[in-house]
Amino acid sequence: MMRVRAGEQTAFDDLFRRHAGAVCRYARTMCRDAHTAEDLTAEAFVRTLQAVRRGAGPDTAVRAYLLTSVRHVAATWAASAARTQSVDDFSALPVRAVNAGASEALISPGAEAQALEIEEQSLAMRAFHSLPERWQFVLWHVTIHQRAPREVAPMLGLTPNAVSVLVQRAREGLKQAYLQANVAAMLTRGPECQRCVEQLGPYTRGALGKRAERTVRKHLKACSVCGVVAGELESLGQGLPVALPLDIDAFSAAEIEYLNSIFGTARGTGR
Repeated sequence: MMRVRAGEQTAFDDLFRRHAGAVCRYARTMCRDAHTAEDLTAEAFVRTLQAVRRGAGPDTAVRAYLLTSVRHVAATWAASAARTQSVDDFSALPVRAVNAGASEALISPGAEAQALEIEEQSLAMRAFHSLPERWQFVLWHVTIHQRAPREVAPMLGLTPNAVSVLVQRAREGLKQAYLQANVAAMLTRGPECQRCVEQLGPYTRGALGKRAERTVRKHLKACSVCGVVAGELESLGQGLPVALPLDIDAFSAAEIEYLNSIFGTARGTGR
């Protein structure tokens, strides 16, 4: 990526050859037309290159950034009357909060990278809120507020070592939920696909039970669409940072007040 930032065209060509096939396969899960998937892919690369030339964009986890860009472009096109393709191409893609910045991203040079960062934070927030309350509790105090396990231990009636173990479990659960949030909007073809997709987060992290894992693996062998989704999710999972984009600045003032009110003392036992 440093060579791309330095303006070497061959470096970007290499980047395109390395990732274009995977990004296009991922884009294909969001529309019903191969040509539209190719357009999504091309647009994602163009916007990524523009972001890098402005000094923004990814330094690492390039494919994860490209996949996020594809989702953002698809959401923008789904909501934009300026797009010539029928909105039906993206009928499986819900209009999410990221669309609030879609029109701005089309005209503001710096808004695209900002919109992608906002979406990543949104996915992390969605993952956080899907966790059991006990896991939210320890992440809120230890990861977000940076409190030591020994400070949190009395709130939970645990030893500091037990809190540390709980934090590790919660962080792993957050990663699984984050991956799951990434596939929430993907195109599926029926109830079997839906059941498979709903388990791809933990499947990617090797956290499914043996029976469930066999069922998912069997479906992935039979379904090319879900197989593509699983493959790209695995690539995204390999590039997950140690700390997901979840910090105090990602929460609104109302959310901070609410979470402080419910997590000020231990509640329930959770998992």
